[in-house]
Amino acid sequence: MFIKILAIGKINNSVYKEIFDLYHKRIKWKINIKELEIKENSKKISEQIIKEKEEKLLLENISDDEILICLDPGGKILSTENLSKIINNHREAASKICFAIGGASGFGEKIKKRANHIISFGKITLPHLMARCVLIEQIYRSFTIVNNHPYHSGH
Repeated sequence: MFIKILAIGKINNSVYKEIFDLYHKRIKWKINIKELEIKENSKKISEQIIKEKEEKLLLENISDDEILICLDPGGKILSTENLSKIINNHREAASKICFAIGGASGFGEKIKKRANHIISFGKITLPHLMARCVLIEQIYRSFTIVNNHPYHSGH
């Protein structure tokens, strides 16, 4: 199983990084994290230009053979079990999965059209770095469901 997480911005050394690393280490599937940044001073360019630059960066880092799952507030809200089914179905098909977390401006239309799935963690707004932690925990939880590990059931 190969999973890639593309995220706009860096997590740096923070409590978020500690949480993220904790779950990342527990997962036995290969997970590659790629943090992408716009090199220009983004305070001087419009939100639309930022979105276009981020979209270009994301698309350059997604191969044609990858299943793309975008995390977007307007996406489909899934249960953990349904997310696990999506991951497991693609795992059984030997697919590569790429999760994309966009920047504060959201995703452009090109990446939304490219996406195989657009999902949401609910109607709440999460800080960008917390969304990464929720994602890696849900990937880990999916791993435990697939492997009948007691983590998911709380035992």
